[in-house]
Amino acid sequence: MRRWIAVCVVVPALLFALAVWYDRAVTLRNAHDRLASTVDALAAHAEAVLQTASLALALQLDAVKDMEWQTIATSPDVHRVLVRLTQQLPQVDSAFFVDPEGRNSASSRAFPMPPYDVSDREYYRAAKDGETGLVVSAPFVGRAAGTLGFTVSRVRLRNGAFDGVAAITLSPAYFGSVYESVVQWPAASAALLVRRDGTVLARFPAAATLPDRLPPDSPTMRAVATGGTAGFFAGASVVDGRDKLGFFRGLPGRDVFMVFGLDTERALAQWRVHLAICAGFMLLAMLALTVTARLALRRADSEQANLQALVAETGRRQTAEATLQQMQKMEALGRLTGGVAHDFNNLLTVVLGSLELATLRISDPRVLRLLSAAAQAAQRGARLTAQMLAFARRQPLELRPIDANEALLGMDQLLHRTAGALVQIGYELGDGLWPVLADPVQLELALLNLVANARDAMPQGGTLTIRTFNLPAGEPPAGLAPADYVMIAVQDTGEGMSEEVRASAFEPFFTTKEPGKGTGLGLSMIYGFARQAGGTVSIDSAPGAGTTVRIILPRTGPATSTDTTEPATPDEAATLRILLVDDDSGVRALAREMLQEQGHFVTDVASGTAALALLRTQEAYDVLLLDFAMPGMNGGQVASAASTIRPDLPIVFMTGYAEIALLKPWLERGFAMVDKPFRAKALQAAIQKAGGSAKPPAGVQPPHPARG
Repeated sequence: MRRWIAVCVVVPALLFALAVWYDRAVTLRNAHDRLASTVDALAAHAEAVLQTASLALALQLDAVKDMEWQTIATSPDVHRVLVRLTQQLPQVDSAFFVDPEGRNSASSRAFPMPPYDVSDREYYRAAKDGETGLVVSAPFVGRAAGTLGFTVSRVRLRNGAFDGVAAITLSPAYFGSVYESVVQWPAASAALLVRRDGTVLARFPAAATLPDRLPPDSPTMRAVATGGTAGFFAGASVVDGRDKLGFFRGLPGRDVFMVFGLDTERALAQWRVHLAICAGFMLLAMLALTVTARLALRRADSEQANLQALVAETGRRQTAEATLQQMQKMEALGRLTGGVAHDFNNLLTVVLGSLELATLRISDPRVLRLLSAAAQAAQRGARLTAQMLAFARRQPLELRPIDANEALLGMDQLLHRTAGALVQIGYELGDGLWPVLADPVQLELALLNLVANARDAMPQGGTLTIRTFNLPAGEPPAGLAPADYVMIAVQDTGEGMSEEVRASAFEPFFTTKEPGKGTGLGLSMIYGFARQAGGTVSIDSAPGAGTTVRIILPRTGPATSTDTTEPATPDEAATLRILLVDDDSGVRALAREMLQEQGHFVTDVASGTAALALLRTQEAYDVLLLDFAMPGMNGGQVASAASTIRPDLPIVFMTGYAEIALLKPWLERGFAMVDKPFRAKALQAAIQKAGGSAKPPAGVQPPHPARG
């Protein structure tokens, strides 16, 4: 029964395809016949015009036979002969003579003709170079009348030697008026008179974008280049880009061709009507043949469909459950990472701040070197924490100018450790590299991901090459606006990717690694980072040929240091009364020490509840320094309550794990923020910016003793 249904569909479809193919072939054959007959008629007309021009030139030369050029230039009879030719031949704009020195000596346009130099004209150069036949020049604008035309000329010989030129100017408009009646036919496109070198002598309709010479790779010139005297061609027009059917024929014994073209779409319009009609009949036939068979199969198909629906639903549920588990795992991992980063930031704040304060109190060079090494290690920990927060998506991008070469060299040791002992890393860094606009943490994370991917693609070892170079504006990468860009290319000699894998490489959670060895987020995070920064990422790869990943970032202004805040000295800074709130005792003790070192009065408490209790008293504070992520009341809740109690109290947030959605409204209102781990100068700058120049009266003591 199912075979019968297949027959009901296939047989009408085959008959339909055969009918459509035959009807299309007939339509194209009719169009070809029409093209050929039209071009033959137009070619005969053009040949008649050129033969008439040849006879006119013969009359011109006979009229000045044995005359000297001085006589030709001053003879009224010669002028009358030239004028008579233009009056009797509508296709002729002017008739004239050119003497051996290239001067226009006699013309139908004026008598006597003021001589002017035409030695640069094509027809003159051809005659002087020995051409004795009829010369058809390229169109030009006449110097005397300023009209467009092309010349038909013949050399004048005296005693077998060159002695000037006889020429007439033909009007392209005359040919256009003839071609207009042809191009008015349905589906007609254009008629052209063309030289063998592609120069267009006449065309209808006129086109502003028509080149003076058809390019060699145009359909017309490719057909002419075959060497034949006539033939068909097809392809996209150089004028409007539409597909054309065309025919050309050469004029006998001349390097001139007649060309006529039809729009393919319009030529096939009638065939498309037939196609629609045939398709309607075919569908009716298929419907009538299949309805009966389908009724018989409905019950069996219904049962089979139910079974397939059950299997499909089971598959969808399994897929959905797997996707949900993956999403829950990534969400849990993100929360865990963010929480660890928060605690780690508090530890680093204490470590870095304590090292900084210790450095100010020690003068032993050896101890200072040890403290500096410890501070550098802690700073690397801070960068790692920032990467963890970026992975947890708890930080927005902080775009700023970056020197990509400097960033790569600064990561060299980290990249080598990530690549492993079997992978050799080489750099080809471009000279004069432009700074790029990017988030430095995200850029480092992107490079680490790419190096890790390359390492996994080269289990037996290999070479990893990192290149940087400028991409000047002019040909922007796909999907980007024209501008200057910088490319960072990471190329490995690993296993490579198939086309299917490469096409899906940027999809979230897509990975080819074994379970447990990859999240599938690396390349998607890189792509999102690059696009957010105004750039893009591309991949070139093939099985066995390695992989090249290109990060393209926009050029920006010069790279500058982001840490430009100079620490204020106690003599320069305002002395402020500060209420410090942080649930971490180590951070609290460090911040209190830093602020007291800078000459401020500090009261510290461990919770928002305690801080609000102090604010409800009559004690005065100049700044509220407030941790954002705290148990019980978070920083935002404390700030809301504090603003109700003391609307004019400046607030500075400290954060090492910023819930951006919660913190953003406060930042938009102008409240200051200092990131953990912070340094003394950054804390001082935020406090002074928030507190202004407020100072307590002389002799005022802190409102409460400093608490540990």
